[in-house]
Amino acid sequence: MERKPRWLVVDDSPHFADRAREALADAGADIVGVAGDGVQALELFEHLCPDGLVLDFSMPRLDGIAVARSVRRIERQPGHSGHCLIAMLTLHADAGLREAAIASGVDAFLDKAREFEALVGMVAPVLQADDTRRTPRTSPPRSPG
Repeated sequence: MERKPRWLVVDDSPHFADRAREALADAGADIVGVAGDGVQALELFEHLCPDGLVLDFSMPRLDGIAVARSVRRIERQPGHSGHCLIAMLTLHADAGLREAAIASGVDAFLDKAREFEALVGMVAPVLQADDTRRTPRTSPPRSPG
């Protein structure tokens, strides 16, 4: 059986989180988690080791750019393997924010209002990379604090 790409959805808007989850699942992804803020996103990322991450820009506790920077920092740590594809979805799609997002390590910067469908096209390339590059941890995520 072919392994489905594993995605984590992070958005403080239940509407957009549901849309992203449904779109990715319809494209063949396995949605391994949903987070409503940046701190929870990092906890789940470290525990679940997803292949892809849908990330909102504007969220409570930690914004999407800070999350993307942290993910890239985690990926550089010894013992961590693979590159998580990060798609940032936002309603604040100005050029300056796009540049900051790309500089933080985001792979795709999408306007929620106009480019949401492009998210679906990001699922298949994850499988073409390396089916064995990520292994979820068996221990529970660390509690904040």
